[in-house]
Amino acid sequence: MSKSIPKICVVRLQKELKALSKEAPDFVTARPIDENLLIWHFLFYGPAESPYAGGIYHGALTFPKEYPYKPPSIRMITPNGRFKPNAKICLSMSDFHPETWNPMWSVSTVLHGLLAFMLDSSPVRAPSARPALRPPPAARCSPTARRAG
Repeated sequence: MSKSIPKICVVRLQKELKALSKEAPDFVTARPIDENLLIWHFLFYGPAESPYAGGIYHGALTFPKEYPYKPPSIRMITPNGRFKPNAKICLSMSDFHPETWNPMWSVSTVLHGLLAFMLDSSPVRAPSARPALRPPPAARCSPTARRAG
């Protein structure tokens, strides 16, 4: 872990990791990579009776050194039909909208919000106003998908 990460950020992320390990949100696992506390990988397990049922969806959170005062960037790695793979996701709790970030939000809050948005069946309009992406059954990841490291 880099010594250049402010103590408040380190303490907060370690506290959140401990909380997640004690009481993980439904359908979610998350943890930082060994080399860098600011980079977390997460897995969403598709809830039954959703278009994602049976799938495993890998994503990443990248926290700024100013966390919890600034929001993380969020991206999905696994193709899922809702978000473009490996592109930053535009949400009110992401670095796309730092003006709406609340320092009381946690890793768990961010992941709950992202999963809820992913499962929302409302169409998503890109800035180019192209039709929304829908999660086709073929976009599901097999249970043997690469696990977050």
